[in-house]
Amino acid sequence: MDERATKVAEVICEKTGVKMEDLLHLLNEVMQAQVQRTEEQILEMRIANLLAQMGLIPRVPAFQFLCKAIQHTYENYKSGSNARKLLKDVYKQMEQEYNRDVTSIQNVIRYLIKHNWYNLSTEMKEQIFEGRVNWRVGIPTNKEFILTMAEYLYHEDAFAE
Repeated sequence: MDERATKVAEVICEKTGVKMEDLLHLLNEVMQAQVQRTEEQILEMRIANLLAQMGLIPRVPAFQFLCKAIQHTYENYKSGSNARKLLKDVYKQMEQEYNRDVTSIQNVIRYLIKHNWYNLSTEMKEQIFEGRVNWRVGIPTNKEFILTMAEYLYHEDAFAE
């Protein structure tokens, strides 16, 4: 901490009766929370951009559900959890977050994938789904689509490091 910041912190501690170490601990927690929020926002933008590049329309509500499902699944991968087993939990989280039942969320995501699959960028499908899903034969299930997108983002991050 620089000299000016130290003086400000000392004044705050003096006026509030808070110990310097407690104030620094609190400031550190606030900064970590801000960094985490920023990382979540960046991930949301990456997912939305990737889906839009593929050709999905961001204006439909299902797009938001799909982004959130991919985001939760990606976070499960990143934390080392078995994302395949936790996909049901992702839907339950979304059910609470959006106040919609799981079946409704699954159906609108399915509709979005099914009705846009053949119009999506062949190059992007090849890049993302090749070797994971037999995308040339048919339309992937919700689970296959979400897991593949989350894995793709996860591996993209691993290669970037």
